[in-house]
Amino acid sequence: MLKINKILDLPFISHPLTIATLILLIINDNYLKQMYGNAITGKISDFCGLYFFPLFLLASVTIIIRIVRSKNNYEPSWPHLLIIIIITYSFFAGIQLSEHLARFYESLLHPLGFPAKVTRDLTDLIAFISIVPLYIFNRNLGAK
Repeated sequence: MLKINKILDLPFISHPLTIATLILLIINDNYLKQMYGNAITGKISDFCGLYFFPLFLLASVTIIIRIVRSKNNYEPSWPHLLIIIIITYSFFAGIQLSEHLARFYESLLHPLGFPAKVTRDLTDLIAFISIVPLYIFNRNLGAK
């Protein structure tokens, strides 16, 4: 029998750094960008997004696997997160390098109520160093 508290037992998503990153991302994207809209607010979004989004995807996949397979004991591992990081970072690089991919991404988000405007800037790729804290705080993911 599936237990909801076990399904939602995701310490990597409730880590204080992950929560702080999400809060900063929300404040930045909903307030600071409207008030100041500059390179700094753009980089904050990039760094926070590249830290939080892979963890969000991993949490989503973990919950789906636990429900579909009825396996409360399924635990994701660092290699699972690394695969998601590679996919996420590749897509991020793609929208920075390709005008067509950037517009495609915008067209996907718009109907979902996220009127995104991608500002392509190769200096955004510096946010790839977000992988360092992702690794430091999640390298033991799935280890017992």
